[in-house]
Amino acid sequence: MAKYQTDAKNDNKRDYAYNRIKEMIISNELPGGTFLIERQLCDKLGLSRTPVRSALQELINDKLAVGFPGKGIMVAEITVKDVIEVYQLREVLDVLALKLFLHKLDNKPVIDKMRSHVLSMKEMLESNNFEDMTMHDMAFHSCYLNNTGNSRLQEILRSLWNQMQRIVFSVKSMERYQETYREHQQIMDAIDENDFEKAQEMLRAHMIASKVYHIERLS
Repeated sequence: MAKYQTDAKNDNKRDYAYNRIKEMIISNELPGGTFLIERQLCDKLGLSRTPVRSALQELINDKLAVGFPGKGIMVAEITVKDVIEVYQLREVLDVLALKLFLHKLDNKPVIDKMRSHVLSMKEMLESNNFEDMTMHDMAFHSCYLNNTGNSRLQEILRSLWNQMQRIVFSVKSMERYQETYREHQQIMDAIDENDFEKAQEMLRAHMIASKVYHIERLS
C-alpha cells in the first residue's frame, strides 16, 4: 500500500510539472527555441528531477518539445507545416464530431451552453480580453467534442488542442477574433435552424479561414 501511495504522489507531481510547463509553452512564456533546463525548472516548480524529467518526456511525446541527444530539450518551434497539418485534421475531425453530436437526441442542454459561449465571446471582444476570448472559443468546441459518444475521436482531437492553443497564442490577434465570433454565430444560427449540414459547412469554413490567417501571419 505504501508503495502505491508513493507512486501516486510521484504521478501527481509529474502531472503538476507537465501542466505548468505546458502552460508556459502555450502562453509563450517559454517561446519556441527555448532550451528547457531541468535544474532551472526544478527550482521554479519546487520539485525534484524525477517528476520534471517525466514531464519533459511527455511534452516531447505531445510534440510541444524536441529532444536533441547530447544537447538537451528545446521548446518546439511553430512552423507553417504545423499549422497546415493541425488544421487539415481539424477540418475533417471537428466536422465529424459536430455531425455525431448534432444527431444525438439529448443535445439541447449542450447546445444552450454553446450559445452561451458565443455570447460570452462577444462580451470578451468588446472588452478586448484575448485570454478569456480564447477560453470561450475552446469551450465552445469542447461542448460538441465531449458529447460525440466516440471516445477515440475525442482522444485524437484533444491531442491536437495543445498544438492548436500554441498556434493561437503565437499570433494573439483580436483582429482575427472579430471574424471568429462571426463564424461561431453562423454555426449557431444554422443549428438553431436545424440545418445540420449547413452547420457542418460553417464549421469547416471557420477552420479553413483560421488556417489561412495563421499561415499568413507565420509566413
